[in-house]
Amino acid sequence: MPEQVYLVMDSGGRPFAIPARAVEALRSWEELHVLPLGSPWLQGLLEGEGEVVPVLRDPWFQGGGGAPQEVLALVNAGEARVAVPGDHPRLCAPDASEPLPEDATGPWSGMLRFGLESVVCLDPGKLYLELGLH
Repeated sequence: MPEQVYLVMDSGGRPFAIPARAVEALRSWEELHVLPLGSPWLQGLLEGEGEVVPVLRDPWFQGGGGAPQEVLALVNAGEARVAVPGDHPRLCAPDASEPLPEDATGPWSGMLRFGLESVVCLDPGKLYLELGLH
C-alpha cells in the first residue's frame, strides 16, 4: 500500500497538513483579489480556468498579523475548490497519526506526527461542510 503524503504549511506560526491528493496546485499570493467586505471566512478570490475560487482566512488559517502568506494551496474540498493560505510548503510522510484533542473544533481529521512535531490535518470534506459551500 502506498504511503500517504501530505502538504504541510505554516499559518500564524502553526503548522497544518493537507492530504496531498486533495491539493491541485500552489499559486502565488499576488494573484489574490481582496474582498474587504466579504464573508468572515473569505479573504478574497482567485480567478481560475473558468471559475472563481474563494481564498480562506480566520479562524483556521491565520497569517501572522494579517500579513500575506507565501502561497495559496488550491484544494479540492468536496464539490468545491478553495484556496488555503500558508507559508513554507513542504511534502511530508507522517511517522504516526493521533486522535484530535476532545476540545478541538474546525475542519480537522486528526493529528499527524512528523518527527517530533505534531500537526493538525485538514479534512477537505469537513471544510466544505463547515463553510457551507453547497
